[in-house]
Amino acid sequence: MGDAENTDWNEREFPEGAQNLSDDFSRRDFLKLMSASAGLAGAGMLGVGCRRPEEHIVPFGSEQVAGQEYVHGVPMQFATAMPTRTGATPLLAVSNEGRPTKVDGNPKVAGRSATDSFAQASVLNLYDPDRARVYTKNGKAMSGGKADAIDELKKFSGKMAFLMPASTSPSRAALIGKIQEKMGENAAFYVHEAADFGVHARGAQAAFGEAVTPYWKLDQAEVILSLDCDFLGAEEGSARFAADFAKGRKVAKQADGMNRLYSVEALLTQTGANADHRLRARATAIPAAAAFIAKALGKSVTVPANALSEEQEKWLAGAAEDLKAHAGKSLVVAGYRQPESVHQLAHIINDALGNNGKTVTFLKASAAEFGSLADLASDLGKFDQVVNLGCNPVYDGGTAVDCEAIVAKTTFRLTDYAEDESHSVTCVNAPRAHYLESWGDARTDDGTIVPVQPLIAPLFGAMTELEVLAVFAAGENTFPRTGHEVVQSTFSGDSWERYLHDGFLKDSGYEEVTNLTIADADVTVPPAQAEGLEAVFTLDYSVGDGSYANNGWCQEVPDPITKITWDNVLSVSRQTAQAAGLENGQLATVKVGEAEVKGAVWVQPGQAEGTVGLTLGYGRTGKLRIANFKYEGQAEDIPVGGYNAYAVRGSSAVNVAQNVSVESTGKAYPLSSTQEHWSMEGRPIVREATLKEFRKDADFVDHMGLGAHARNEGPIYQHPYKERPRLASDMH
Repeated sequence: MGDAENTDWNEREFPEGAQNLSDDFSRRDFLKLMSASAGLAGAGMLGVGCRRPEEHIVPFGSEQVAGQEYVHGVPMQFATAMPTRTGATPLLAVSNEGRPTKVDGNPKVAGRSATDSFAQASVLNLYDPDRARVYTKNGKAMSGGKADAIDELKKFSGKMAFLMPASTSPSRAALIGKIQEKMGENAAFYVHEAADFGVHARGAQAAFGEAVTPYWKLDQAEVILSLDCDFLGAEEGSARFAADFAKGRKVAKQADGMNRLYSVEALLTQTGANADHRLRARATAIPAAAAFIAKALGKSVTVPANALSEEQEKWLAGAAEDLKAHAGKSLVVAGYRQPESVHQLAHIINDALGNNGKTVTFLKASAAEFGSLADLASDLGKFDQVVNLGCNPVYDGGTAVDCEAIVAKTTFRLTDYAEDESHSVTCVNAPRAHYLESWGDARTDDGTIVPVQPLIAPLFGAMTELEVLAVFAAGENTFPRTGHEVVQSTFSGDSWERYLHDGFLKDSGYEEVTNLTIADADVTVPPAQAEGLEAVFTLDYSVGDGSYANNGWCQEVPDPITKITWDNVLSVSRQTAQAAGLENGQLATVKVGEAEVKGAVWVQPGQAEGTVGLTLGYGRTGKLRIANFKYEGQAEDIPVGGYNAYAVRGSSAVNVAQNVSVESTGKAYPLSSTQEHWSMEGRPIVREATLKEFRKDADFVDHMGLGAHARNEGPIYQHPYKERPRLASDMH
């Protein structure tokens, strides 16, 4: 240890070795890099050591010896939170030798002890070798780094548009309020996310006429109907939903009951795969399905003609009867891919069943309203400049918005990567801080305020959006506050230390709104597409909306439905594939209006006929070496890293597009799937029974199909002494 060979190995042990890899390194090269660098959690990240924050941080447990700041070799935990689009995930982050290495749910926050795959993988994003490392202006590094960037921000004047990711941060809301008070009409704020989960709140407001948002209690429901709602997978907050749903599936005694799940969907999702009863239907027919259920419960709703088959209506009638039999103990939920009218109908159905206030409650929604990306594009001429606080509109903005024009007017941008799709050399580019190196705050989906407490000082001197907004909120001749100072000034509890220690502020949740009544508003149910193909855009289970496309852990995780890694596909049903002449693994061209994209075909059992599934999050460009890896022996005319589904997604058809065409190119695409054999060949690898069968025989697993495991045909091998007597010895 310490000789020349080990010194050389250490120099390449951690991600600084990634700087020397060529841009076309393969998946094999990636795995070599990951095993030596990210597997050890970035000790020595890119030549920048992990340092403790300058401000005081409070450990969670009793890891420390009294009077000592740190005990060598003993991992420490810190309460923090990962901000999400509609809330935050309260976490306990583990620090080994001063480096964040693992996160888990915070058990102190009621109902929040679970995390999803993105929270687990977020640690690796901190050590991403392609992260933005330097502050640049006009393509050149700023020698003063963060200080120079703040000086540039102070010089900004005129009318400004702020483009921001969605957030529930009380501190950000307070800063925006101060900026609006100070700048008036010279400042406008716009929020952009690739997936619109705000439809849940808009649907509730349309149903009740009040600004409320639904809060589902799946653990209280005995019968659940999902209207294209993948609450076990792609829906925001799926970790809590899955934990709550599982409570109703656990059976310990024969007398125990189970909840029952009905699912209506176009794509095969994790929720549909776990459903007791599942109905395939076109995405555009699901509004008609919701209207049918509402009408079966006595509501005056018009069901579009010819939208449902006789078989589908029979299935829905049975589901409606089961819901009615469990009034007050049932729940109907609608997914983010469905239009506002379906969410409105779901609330009408729950109201008719007496579920409101029991299996679903309603919380007072935020009054703040911001424009969208499309609004910014429309208003762009009103502003002198755009300040981008972390969005990537060129990649995920869709075809209906002139995102290049927005980038051209951007004078400052917080960016995760040194160069991505929305990169501009003409503006100030600042490294965007990861939540594990940031001070901040957020609200969970029930409104509980949680701190974002850093475990390390920002690598590369990265900035947070709070620090950028603080520059514009500061008074004349006043130095802008740090993120820590902003968050502490917003804090309204009794003990700052207790807040950081526990990871939440007690009794800070949203106010529950009761005694809601359905508004006297007609529900317009859109017609279903009877013929032709429709496209359904969906978030990817592995890389989300593309934010995790450069995360090797996420790329390696197989899709839970297709079992595919490192790629997205064009999923179609077997019947649709036969009708269109499509084959598994072939490249095909999808056209939506005038836009088109090429992707690999995947024939997916369980998918609705006439539906093409387009998975978002892939097809990244820029200097993202994990997302843009190349297959070994890759042909030059074959795309890498999947296709970009945003390239054919318009603003008027964000989730479902009609009148779509698909045509095979005849070329093969090398997909990686971890499972291509779907038969257990008679072996009881998985043993299952219905609740009725379990009640009849609680020990069914002990004798189910055991005879199929291996045929009893006698000894397979003869005793070696019988085969070769000369080997026998009197010694043994």
